[in-house]
Amino acid sequence: MKINNKKLFLWFLAFLLSIPAFRWFQMQFGLENYGQEFGTYGQYNRVVRLVRENENFKIKNHGLSRRWDWRNFSHLDRFYVIVEDHEGKEVAIEFVRGSEEIDERNESVLKQIIENKISEQVGRYNSG
Repeated sequence: MKINNKKLFLWFLAFLLSIPAFRWFQMQFGLENYGQEFGTYGQYNRVVRLVRENENFKIKNHGLSRRWDWRNFSHLDRFYVIVEDHEGKEVAIEFVRGSEEIDERNESVLKQIIENKISEQVGRYNSG
């Protein structure tokens, strides 16, 4: 291989490797959300998936809030999931930045947190 061909091959290889690296960077820092359970949107996507897996509830709406400045670039300020049970009652589950629950990674503990939030809301709904 000539030197020019080697340089061209190395540039082409570097370009090919930069594509997945750039895609990973986008997902890690929340520039793109493909449902990944890591990076900025990780906990949000994990909670939405766990609620979706619960057959007792149907997701009505979900959303998130984040600030677009350098200090908060890779963090969500809060996110919520609004679910509806079989009786048509709507309940809002909210996770706020700085709370222990937003940092929980264990799925069984996270399921319990979600169930506790739902039952707490349903209890308020029934009493009021």
